Amino acid sequence: MLLADVLKNDIPFADAVRQGIMTEPPNGVPDFAPILDAVTDIDPDIFAIVEQDLYPVRDFGVPLPIATRTLQHITSCGARTRVR
Repeated sequence: MLLADVLKNDIPFADAVRQGIMTEPPNGVPDFAPILDAVTDIDPDIFAIVEQDLYPVRDFGVPLPIATRTLQHITSCGARTRVR
């Protein structure tokens, strides 16, 4: 498993990203739904910024669609999750 290899070998972040360690939800970890439920229980008015970092970015048309899909996934995780 890639994550286990990155952790075991203390691979630097930039190298791990080039190897494909970063993935967009709902792939990968953590599962957003329980986190969003817990945060909303603590403060229903809390907010988050959705972005997609790519390092290094070679095509600036790539991050926005990923961030858009991530936002769509997050808003599908629960009825209390909303966009303002």
